[in-house]
Amino acid sequence: RDMKKKAVTSPDPDKAADIIKALDSSYQWMMNPNGATWANRATSIGFLWYLGVSPAAAAVNLLQTPMVTLPVIGAKYGFAKAAGALAKAGNDYLGYRFNKAKKAALEQEHNGDMGKMLDELDESGAIDRTQTMSLMGMSEDNSTVNLTAEKWMKKIGYLFHQAERLNREATAIAVYRLARDKGDSHTQAVTAAYDAIFESHFDYGSGNRAELMRSNAAKVLLLFKQYSQNMTYLLWRNAYQMFKGADAATRAEARKKLMGITGMTFAMSGMMGMPMASTAFWIADLIAGMFADDDEACDSELAFRTSLPDFLRERGG
Repeated sequence: RDMKKKAVTSPDPDKAADIIKALDSSYQWMMNPNGATWANRATSIGFLWYLGVSPAAAAVNLLQTPMVTLPVIGAKYGFAKAAGALAKAGNDYLGYRFNKAKKAALEQEHNGDMGKMLDELDESGAIDRTQTMSLMGMSEDNSTVNLTAEKWMKKIGYLFHQAERLNREATAIAVYRLARDKGDSHTQAVTAAYDAIFESHFDYGSGNRAELMRSNAAKVLLLFKQYSQNMTYLLWRNAYQMFKGADAATRAEARKKLMGITGMTFAMSGMMGMPMASTAFWIADLIAGMFADDDEACDSELAFRTSLPDFLRERGG
């Protein structure tokens, strides 16, 4: 209501009205989700089929912290400090998960403020609102989920879910410490931790789902695309901020984030893991297909992989 009043006097009333309409549509959808039983069951089956109880999927999930979170908070607090803080926080998390005394000691940091921070973030859903819950079809409209099936799905998704909890909780602990060491108040440090979690590990709640991904059919067809949507936005947003940021500090931070994320991605997954790599090969195949014979298959990615060893050997690689 307040936004509607201010929209009348805004520099661009039409754009303001469009934004308010989109927000209102999202609010109405969140208050009255249209999740159907068949869609929730189909997403659960998809989760089981592709990820299931695989420890490898959980292990790969842990790479999001060094690949994305480290550059995000390193751009703000310094990469060396961020790396040290994340390593210590991860070790603390693993320690207190199995030792109540260690958890009690951690919660007493900063005169008990650390424990308050973890409770606040847990209650807000920042730590427990993970991709696992979304993929299992249990992040919304729980009334449509069979309680027995829900119990077994939680067991099956345990490793994947706990890996995400480790990512998020370790990020929160590391950022809170960095912010307090910097001189921030408890409230400011909690906000910094909350922002870092959702910027680097994303919000998989129903309210953050793109409008075109909200229908039952889209939820099934685009089962694993919410991560891609968030990652694409993170990269393009920082690319935009590099040149159009409000001030020099914002532009510098965006540049560090973008270069850090792409650098860590290349270090861990090589060129094929870089953004737009698959798109580039698809375009190459499309162009090659225009000039190739009808019975000649075009696979530029296969050709690249085949020729790369010879290319490296010729140069002493």
